[in-house]
Amino acid sequence: MEKRSLNSKANKSKFVEEMTNLLFISVYQSIKDIDLRYLFIKYLKDNGYPVFKALDDYKVANVKMSWQTNNNYVDCGIFAMRHMEMYSGNRDFDAGFVPEGKEQKKQIEDLRKNYMTKILLSEYNENIRIVESEIEDYHRLTLKEKKMLQDKSAKNIADRASDYFENQKVLF
Repeated sequence: MEKRSLNSKANKSKFVEEMTNLLFISVYQSIKDIDLRYLFIKYLKDNGYPVFKALDDYKVANVKMSWQTNNNYVDCGIFAMRHMEMYSGNRDFDAGFVPEGKEQKKQIEDLRKNYMTKILLSEYNENIRIVESEIEDYHRLTLKEKKMLQDKSAKNIADRASDYFENQKVLF
């Protein structure tokens, strides 16, 4: 088997596409029923990545973390990004989250804004010039225009999410 790089754009794109397809399935059944580890290792093996052998031998353990939540099923991406940002190799580390509640909700909202800003303004964003131009245009708007734009954006997001999930139901 030839050694393959996980870093090529085409490989990342294919991986994202296959993982996205997998996550569509999870909308209609419990994520607990999907063995993500098995599917990830299978993907690596099927696509010629020799690292699958080492990953297959690792023992999986669920680690309890002080910031785990009981009621927040939406923000796992923010928790994962914060974990990757703060983890330094020590078993006991502090990601800086307060216990679940209003204050944690505010922390997550702030982190989401920070991560979104970093992603959009990253040198790797091929559309960074468009983003920067739109930021400049936004700063020129009056407060009333900004409020109208925010309201319209919130409605568009809700409509797109609704359309997306309706279309996914049709596919399955």
